[in-house]
Amino acid sequence: MANYVEITNTVADVTGWPVNTTRYLRYTSGTCQEQEALIRAMWSAGQYAQVVAMTTLVRPDADSNKRWSERGCSNSDVITDWQPDTVNYPPDGYVENDTPPPSGGSSAGFDTTYAFSLSGSDAGGRAFVSVPAPKVLPIAQAKPRPTGNSYLFPVQTALNTVLHKRHPPFTTHPKKVLIYPGRLYTDPDANDLIGRGWTHTSESAKQEDVNGPYPSQFKRALEMPNYPAAQQAASMIGPSDPRYQQLMDWATQKILITDESACQLYAQFFWQTFRQADWWGGGVEFFSVNQEVFTPRPNTGVGDYAQWYRQVGWLSQGIINAAAADGFSIKTCLTDHGNLCTVGPYFHDDTAAGVAVDPDPTIPRYMHFSTIDEPFRGSSQTAPLGENSVLASLVKQGKAYVGVGSYQQHTWDNQSLFQKNPDGSYKVENGELVWRTDRRMTTIASQSCQLYEDDTRIAMLKIYGRFARYTANMWFRAGCKHLPWSDDRQAGWEGMLGQSSQFRVDGESESGLSAGFTQEQIQEINRRPLNPDWTEAIGMADYLFTDYLRGWMQTQFPTALGAAVTNDSTSRASLEIYQKAFQRASQLNWINDTRWQLVQPKFFIFKQGSQGPADPFEAFYRKPIIVGGLATYQGEITLWLYGWWPCQDVDKTTTVTVWADVGGIQSPSYPIQLVGRTAFLDHWALPSAVQGIKPEHLYFQFVDFLGQKHTWRGDYRLARITNHPTPPNPA
Repeated sequence: MANYVEITNTVADVTGWPVNTTRYLRYTSGTCQEQEALIRAMWSAGQYAQVVAMTTLVRPDADSNKRWSERGCSNSDVITDWQPDTVNYPPDGYVENDTPPPSGGSSAGFDTTYAFSLSGSDAGGRAFVSVPAPKVLPIAQAKPRPTGNSYLFPVQTALNTVLHKRHPPFTTHPKKVLIYPGRLYTDPDANDLIGRGWTHTSESAKQEDVNGPYPSQFKRALEMPNYPAAQQAASMIGPSDPRYQQLMDWATQKILITDESACQLYAQFFWQTFRQADWWGGGVEFFSVNQEVFTPRPNTGVGDYAQWYRQVGWLSQGIINAAAADGFSIKTCLTDHGNLCTVGPYFHDDTAAGVAVDPDPTIPRYMHFSTIDEPFRGSSQTAPLGENSVLASLVKQGKAYVGVGSYQQHTWDNQSLFQKNPDGSYKVENGELVWRTDRRMTTIASQSCQLYEDDTRIAMLKIYGRFARYTANMWFRAGCKHLPWSDDRQAGWEGMLGQSSQFRVDGESESGLSAGFTQEQIQEINRRPLNPDWTEAIGMADYLFTDYLRGWMQTQFPTALGAAVTNDSTSRASLEIYQKAFQRASQLNWINDTRWQLVQPKFFIFKQGSQGPADPFEAFYRKPIIVGGLATYQGEITLWLYGWWPCQDVDKTTTVTVWADVGGIQSPSYPIQLVGRTAFLDHWALPSAVQGIKPEHLYFQFVDFLGQKHTWRGDYRLARITNHPTPPNPA
């Protein structure tokens, strides 16, 4: 049984929700006034389309005169007019089925007894959104929940506001390093972030007295170029030392250092910077050398790129050694040279048939060892990783993280990514959907921004490319083994740490850069708020596939909650969304202790049209992201599964039917729902009868945006199915 607010639209507008149409929304508790405020907050955050069926909703302006009427209830009354689910809904009614029960207790992996509320508003008068999240509990089940462990969580629409306590404390896996890049606030109790998805603070999160000691309750993970440390090292040795000039060249002109001993000395002063009270806090446990701005040193006989990664490697190794000499164990995440496989798999989306060494027409070229980043590149498909740099040695020795080094560069609101006909149907040309290419202003989480023509298809290349890198890195780490187990490693590289990933509070400038914009306009692109659904889904995937999650934002000085800020991103909604993502993914903490085999029905990037003709069956609107793992967990055959369709319209739902067939022995079918652009995540036990199951024995059947049926198997090497099997009866 669940409680619902009955909502009736009393004003006709452009949303497509006709006047006097009724909808039902699950609620937690409280008065009518509080629930109406919640509904309005969800509407303004662009989330309401997730709980309304068969409509296309557009966020109204603040003064659009949108109203709701409450039946049998005044603002001060506690809501009593509710209905149990599945009973007597009118034909146009719809109930979102992934929201946890509204009152105390637990059900289906959720405990809703956690309470939090905070009144207040930002400088513009927008009220804090303080609706709490439920506790997400470990769960044992014989079938998935229809929408997995998704739950309704209204986006924060107050600007410059992060309410960490909207989430109850939850346990992240000890392997996970989750680095908070946001602001520390001056308000009492506003910085209770450790244990709510975050383990360390970054250099972005400044203390109130920037010259005073950093708060000791925060352990640190710091990234910096630290040019002053080079000058300090030079000053100590003086001009008579041959290392002096190279150190000064770097400190003053950014000319790369090619003397290893100079870098080792520089590293000692780099480490001493971390030891300063204004940086140390509860201890600097992780660091990154970020030196993206440089000039190669001429006439060295060493290539420009090699000069760069040699300096970063020498410094990283030297800092680790200096810390060890002081009795501290410290590790590095490679943010410069942070990618193992190529950063842009979409530039290598053809097959590896034409490469010189170990050609392979069955894989995309980005899965060929020749595309691995130079510092880590081996010599063949059987030995794709090579220890040919200090950086590679640090990775091999388990002293450095490397993985997926890039940010979200695109954003979007709740409108469709595709062009539509006047009747609302998809525009189709030559049998294919047509991506939108218009530029327009929009508002995301109360922050205005412009959308560009490359925020649709190019955004999908980047998103699917991120998943291609997670799995290509697994492939390379395993010595180019198809569908590897989570602990498979190339011989000699067994000591590697988990993958790394990077994220931002806002978007990195990429869209619109070809338009000849001024630097000021580019900075505005560099501050765009992130799409909430994309952010949640990417945060979940980062947690599942990587261990070092480094957040970044420009330096954030303390303010009061909601205070006005200038020359800065104003929305902080993404930080609460990342917390939600980490919480949801932490329900699968067990996959970090239990080996599992990759389930991957499709290459995420393959024949997209960047290098040769595009394959229409690889189009993103025919290819949801589905990935997971098979394991033996608590004595049972277990499938964990992640699903996401980032270009699906927010008011659409795709049902994916999953089942196993091992030599004619079938499991029941398990329908899961990809709702809008919300990511699905769950795990469940399969019947013991499917012993010996492999990824190839799993089936995934769904219908795409144009009504075409697809049936995939859990191994990307298998041929496309054209004679679609009938799924078994559902569990």
